[in-house]
Amino acid sequence: MSRDLIPKLVYIIVAAVSLSGAFRALSQSVSLEGKIEGIVLDANGAVVPDASVSAFNLNTGQSRTTRSNQEGTYRFPLISPGQYVITAEANGFKRFERRGVNLSAGETGIVDISLEAGNPSESVAVTFDTAIADPSRFAVGRNLNSRDVNNLPLVSRNPYNFILLQPGVNGREVTNPNVIDMSVAGLRRRVGYQIDGSDNNDYNASGFRLDFLSEIFIQEMQLLSTNYPAEYGDTAGAIVNVITRSGSNNTNGSLSFIYRPSALTAKPFGSQPGTGTNVNAYGGTAAVGGAIIKDRWHIFAAYEWTRRNSIQPISVAPENRTRLIDTGLPPSIFINKLPLSDTLPYLSVRTDASVSGSTRVSLRYNNFVSGLKHSGPGGVLTTERSFGFSGYAYALAAQAVTTFSPTLFSEFHFQDATHITRTIADEQQSGRGPTVTITNVAAFGPDPNLGVISPSESTVQFQETITRIAGNHTFKFGGGMNFIEDHPAAQLASQYTFSRIEDYISAVSGTTPQSYQRYQESTGDNAIPDSGTFSNLFAQDEWIISRRARLSVGVRYELFRPPEFDPAAVLPASRKFNIDTNNIAPRVGFTYLLRNGKFRTVVRVGGGVHYDPPLLGMYRRALLNNGNPRYGSFTLTPCHCSATPNFPNRLGTVQPPKDLDAVAQDFQTMYAIRSSVQIEQAVSNESSITIGYINSIARHIPVYRNINCLPTGVTLADGRPIYGAGPNRCINKVYPQYNIIKMAESVGNQNYQGLFVQWMQRFSHGIQVNVNYTFSHSIDDAPEENGPGALTSSDPSNRGTDRGASRGDIANVLNLSLVLRPQFHFENAFLNTLLNHNQIGVIMIADSGEAFNITTGDLNLDGVTGPAGPDRPVGILRNSGRLPAYIGVDTRYSRYFGLSEKRSLEFYIEATNLFNKKQVDGYDGANLPLSLVDLATGILRVQLPDRSTLLPTWRDSRQVQLGIKFHF
Repeated sequence: MSRDLIPKLVYIIVAAVSLSGAFRALSQSVSLEGKIEGIVLDANGAVVPDASVSAFNLNTGQSRTTRSNQEGTYRFPLISPGQYVITAEANGFKRFERRGVNLSAGETGIVDISLEAGNPSESVAVTFDTAIADPSRFAVGRNLNSRDVNNLPLVSRNPYNFILLQPGVNGREVTNPNVIDMSVAGLRRRVGYQIDGSDNNDYNASGFRLDFLSEIFIQEMQLLSTNYPAEYGDTAGAIVNVITRSGSNNTNGSLSFIYRPSALTAKPFGSQPGTGTNVNAYGGTAAVGGAIIKDRWHIFAAYEWTRRNSIQPISVAPENRTRLIDTGLPPSIFINKLPLSDTLPYLSVRTDASVSGSTRVSLRYNNFVSGLKHSGPGGVLTTERSFGFSGYAYALAAQAVTTFSPTLFSEFHFQDATHITRTIADEQQSGRGPTVTITNVAAFGPDPNLGVISPSESTVQFQETITRIAGNHTFKFGGGMNFIEDHPAAQLASQYTFSRIEDYISAVSGTTPQSYQRYQESTGDNAIPDSGTFSNLFAQDEWIISRRARLSVGVRYELFRPPEFDPAAVLPASRKFNIDTNNIAPRVGFTYLLRNGKFRTVVRVGGGVHYDPPLLGMYRRALLNNGNPRYGSFTLTPCHCSATPNFPNRLGTVQPPKDLDAVAQDFQTMYAIRSSVQIEQAVSNESSITIGYINSIARHIPVYRNINCLPTGVTLADGRPIYGAGPNRCINKVYPQYNIIKMAESVGNQNYQGLFVQWMQRFSHGIQVNVNYTFSHSIDDAPEENGPGALTSSDPSNRGTDRGASRGDIANVLNLSLVLRPQFHFENAFLNTLLNHNQIGVIMIADSGEAFNITTGDLNLDGVTGPAGPDRPVGILRNSGRLPAYIGVDTRYSRYFGLSEKRSLEFYIEATNLFNKKQVDGYDGANLPLSLVDLATGILRVQLPDRSTLLPTWRDSRQVQLGIKFHF
């Protein structure tokens, strides 16, 4: 915990209370509040104006009162999630009371009220939840309630796996706390993470979160993928808002023990006999919440500690292992004996209080400490690649909601958050000397990222939203600022890459000391800070046009200020970073209640522009690698001369031309134009079917291109220019004093179309289920991978060469989440006990196969080699390969034993990949040897290898976890 925690807490409390009513130009967030609204009618369907309507929260005792307007409409905006009782009173009518109203964060609960004529001292009580087909909802997405979060299988303890359970999203689950590799409407790793409406993004790398969360902290998750209104932003992809648990008037909590025995977990696929072991894990959780002052001040605290141990098998082929040992490598590095040890401690404390009659304040503190050892080995990576992580993440956040009147409200957010991770050496296993990789054979020497500090990011965020109700209009306007400070440290390493084991043997024996394919080195001052400021303003109006029609119109403005440029940069493009001031994002949504009554039909149409903030990591590379001698990195191919080192030496004081990174001076912010059409049909009071269409057009996607090479006039068979001759690459340079110059340009385009169908049933008759199927296609010309290790254009002269399927293009995706708690009634007491008190949770994800790239070496001789930029043989489109179809089933079974009215024991067992299905993760052999290609034409000499002939890597085998939880 930070030494500055106390003063920061004091500052947060003062700021939240004093600024709760003041408008600021502050930062985007998703509210942790919801709203309840409806219309008050008499028995004949006529509106009842000036009726007194109250909403009482059964969890916290909070109550709000308003009056219906001349159109009979009432609204409770900015109201806490929970279970509500809605009452209404009017002269000449019986008192109305509706129970069973459950409100989620960001949700609008529609509660229409029908008053009966009579004495106000009489009352009419009904129990119904909100309408299943909600005409106030515009976005494509879903909410996961507490029943989903707490009872769906989650062996990984990573709740962000649930991102995949919504239309238009695909990707793969992880069995650890890592980032979910996902795509939204074809855009990879574009996501806006939020916690209680506060920012939770790592702005250095796309798709990474800033803080970590345990499932026990979470009340529900709000997932939005398309067509969200102007108050949501800072991403061109999905919004994921995690709502943390809060205390209530009733003291309750849980204690649990978690155990993942290796005996129940299947061996990793690809394990060689006698090597590797299964995953085992153990840990526990504790959570408690209650009232400090009933109805006014509540608190919730939770802690989780988990340790995971596993040994990933090293699968270097026996014949290659023997040959490498003969060169002097120790046999022990090919056998992994020390388990990866991942310690995961999570802490969260949240308190909510009414500090005055009109202001409610929420304070939250989250903390996580990194503790990973012996990571890295597995597959072709030997134990010398072992490393660990050390660091921490914390967040201090506050929210204040002030009610000035029944029609005027303020919502203020503040957050101070930090995440630091250091990559450290494993004293027992990490190698010494240069890093060596023999493609698809073996990798040894130290991990090149040792000493890297990333992320090292701090953020201070302010946000204010004003809500004003005027007749049938709900106006919102606000804005914000997010101040981001980044102090990472880049790698300092030397790396040799060989294409064949024979070449390595030749180099290590001294026969051909420059038989490597590529040499990379980085040196100098690697701790150069950067920072950015992200700000925005928005205004929107949600207009209830009639009882059937609603219109949402808004506009959002976003300004992303990059880090300060380096005036000492040698490359002119790096002496100034463009600030794009044209990021205006209009949004519109329209819903129409096509059919009212018991089984509603709702039509939704909408669209808008969504901007994606540029990654600070892109600017950081331009600050590090700008020709300033304080830091440099370079990539060399052997020239069999003194300009390139003999293996295993470093270059030392004689530095070759450096590799540079730059950002185009006309760089513009990426955006996506999203539109959607949905028809939702209620088929019961608790279930509905939605059919929808999503279209996304993305522009200004960042693309990296080597701008330093001039063509020689010779081309490959498909017209791609060649930039070298023989073994010499990039022989004619724009800047002869430099090597590769990667320029980030905002020139990429993407198009996505998707059809989806979704069936949703709220918990009823012992079942809660959500199933969605998406049929889609995405194509782009931006091989940037939207993350670290960005790819480079394979043809720097023609971006169209890289036009092909998007990395996130999967034609067919089916997702299912199910919570089943059946109830049986038998005369036999034994059968009643046996067949009741059981619960099953199921997640199924199936798809028709991910795209992958089929590549070879540096055909065009532009010097861009390795994972970041291999070329494709002539006639092979980007991402034209397809993995086999995937289907994964995770499940959880729970058995409950009642101890008293409020106490129970839960025993559960959960598993990922329940049927232990062996499924392909990727292909090591997708980078074809250059020997298969005619180097003069770029045409394959042989038929393209079938994927069955490639060397596969495998997804995780079955993981089984046991648990016991005491509820009180």
